[in-house]
Amino acid sequence: MDLDATENVLPAAPENLCFNKDEFIKEDYDIDKFLANVRRHSSLETLREDLSVYMKILQNALVELINRDYADFVNLSSNLVGMDKIICTIKEPLTTFQGQVEELRSLIKEKIEATQQKLAERVAVREKKRVLQHLEGILMCIETMEGILDMSLSSRGDRPGTTLESHLVERISTEFNQLQFYVSKCKGLPLVDTVKPRINRITQVLQQNLEGMFTEGLTTSNDEMLTRCLRTYVTIDKIADAESLFRRVEVKPYMEEYINESYIRQKGGSFAMYSKILEFQKLKCDPLLAVIKPKSGQEPVKGYDFMVNAVWPEVVDLLETKAMSIFAAGNPENFYKEYTDGMEFLSSFELQCATIQSVKRLRAHPSYGKFINKWSLPVYFQIRLQDIAGTMEKCFLTPWTANTENSVYSLSLSHTVQYCIEKCWRKGVFLPSLAHRFWKLTLQILARYRTWLSALCNGEVEIECVVDKPALPRPSSRVDMLKSTDGRASPQSRSESPSSVTEFRKPNSDELVQVVGDGYQLITSITSILQTTIQPSIPVCDSQNAQLSSVLEESFSLIRDQLVSLQGLVAEEIVGRVSALMKHVSDIPRLYRRTNKEVPTKSSGYTNQAIQMLGTFKEQHDSSLPDVVRTQILTSVITSVIEQYEETTCEVLLSVKKMEDSLKRLKRGKTSASLVGNMSDDDKIRTQILLDVQHFSQQVRELGMDLESIPSYSKLVADVEQSLPARESPSPTNLQS
Repeated sequence: MDLDATENVLPAAPENLCFNKDEFIKEDYDIDKFLANVRRHSSLETLREDLSVYMKILQNALVELINRDYADFVNLSSNLVGMDKIICTIKEPLTTFQGQVEELRSLIKEKIEATQQKLAERVAVREKKRVLQHLEGILMCIETMEGILDMSLSSRGDRPGTTLESHLVERISTEFNQLQFYVSKCKGLPLVDTVKPRINRITQVLQQNLEGMFTEGLTTSNDEMLTRCLRTYVTIDKIADAESLFRRVEVKPYMEEYINESYIRQKGGSFAMYSKILEFQKLKCDPLLAVIKPKSGQEPVKGYDFMVNAVWPEVVDLLETKAMSIFAAGNPENFYKEYTDGMEFLSSFELQCATIQSVKRLRAHPSYGKFINKWSLPVYFQIRLQDIAGTMEKCFLTPWTANTENSVYSLSLSHTVQYCIEKCWRKGVFLPSLAHRFWKLTLQILARYRTWLSALCNGEVEIECVVDKPALPRPSSRVDMLKSTDGRASPQSRSESPSSVTEFRKPNSDELVQVVGDGYQLITSITSILQTTIQPSIPVCDSQNAQLSSVLEESFSLIRDQLVSLQGLVAEEIVGRVSALMKHVSDIPRLYRRTNKEVPTKSSGYTNQAIQMLGTFKEQHDSSLPDVVRTQILTSVITSVIEQYEETTCEVLLSVKKMEDSLKRLKRGKTSASLVGNMSDDDKIRTQILLDVQHFSQQVRELGMDLESIPSYSKLVADVEQSLPARESPSPTNLQS
């Protein structure tokens, strides 16, 4: 109810009421909700008073309404006097009219039912008449065709073997087509069963004559006769019979001559056989194609596809029964050749199809699927898998064999991994139909290589080596002692022959470096193989090529993680050897304390040995490791060495400082006996350490390393320089010179 209607129904209320008068006439009015809303801001006593005020307003409004419309209220009752008599007067004619309408409705319904029955009878009569007409047509067609046949026989006289003339065959075919239509409309009727022998006789004669015409037209290349014959087959809806006849008369004799094992052995393969099959179109199918697709100005004969429905099924059947050797997968090299030739033949056969629709029909033909499924591709791939995987696993048994091939790898294992991946995509092995399987095998080879790297990182791979066992003297016997009295060999001169013992050891840093270098080279080589061989071999779009690259990069990432771990092992071993040399810094106090040696002017020998070891590593692996990887290893080694060197040096300097303080306390006020040239033994020790640090730093910089980025180096230099007293310590420049 809108606001205007509300104002007309209810009288106006004072503005100071605690409720809104419109709440009472709302459709969803609820007394509980009304009380709850009012009690939020007013008490029940106030509500009771306001309701009493508004009730008085409503009562006054009702009295005013009655007083204003009093005449209407009084006249309302007087106007209804006699209304029941008027209603009774109207009721009787209405009841009569209703009865008449019902009678009329039942009458019309009866007429409609009668009319529908008559129409149904008429339809039945019409259907019977149509059937009679069809039966009459059947008899007329049979009589017409029999008349033509009898006339032909009478005209031939004693020459029953000759065929009907082409125009008579066309007439019979037209009547036969009409007969087939009539028979299809009268199935199950007794007359049809009665004349069925006559129809069969006519059908047999017509087929014999059509086969004769078709064969004669093919033999003589008579286009006109072939056209009439093929159109006749179309007319009688026997296109499949024509194609079957062509397959039986022309295709099968020709194909049996070439599709057999003896011809394949004679020609040394199936290529010559496929060539002869493809020549069939030019030799035998050209007359038919000239009729089916004639030159401009002539009407084509539609509905035929001899290549798909006659030639191809016969070829596949003969290949399955008389040339089974081409499908044998026992010899993978021979199977690859046969499969490749077979797919090329299939492509050439598709090119011989007249239209795109013909190609689609060929691919949808059951024989097409039989030919494709006959090739044992899973067996071929399994043989290739065993060959490639066997080569891989055999190499993993001796992974440390040096590479003798002319390649960039140091180990034969790395060369074998690349060889196996290349073999998957090599011509003579890879088949496009098995692209997904060879791609999976490629990833499995990389995963196997990564697993071996992981085992190497975890110390699970050891190197088998043969160690010579020294000869041991054999215990003397009585016989030997007797022989010694005769001047022969004494027991002491006889001993066991030296023997060899097989032992296992962990790979050293040089061998691990070979693995790391080969690993990075393998990633580079396989990336090149992906771009030059794998992607061109798989006919995919650019987005799928990107997916291939992404999957391969994921495998490379896992391999790089293992190579980085191996780099850490290499660096750890080198650090151990270099740090052992750098620990000789702890021997410097022993060389200068109470020895009266001269002030040191050159570095110690251990620094030269350490630098020589680092330089040797860099020179030996200059070509086997990428520059970035070699720099990473050297940086890691030098960082760890300097950290350990800094700790050892600090301990030595602290020990020297403590000794110096102790001596000063004991000999306070006396001149030290170990001073030479106003320099104490402790200062000589500090000076020697400073010279060693400076020389080591200079040689490391010559290796191309950046020492300023190593925090422990700065701390080492600062500790050493600060250890020298300012009044006695020579400048680093003077010391180095």
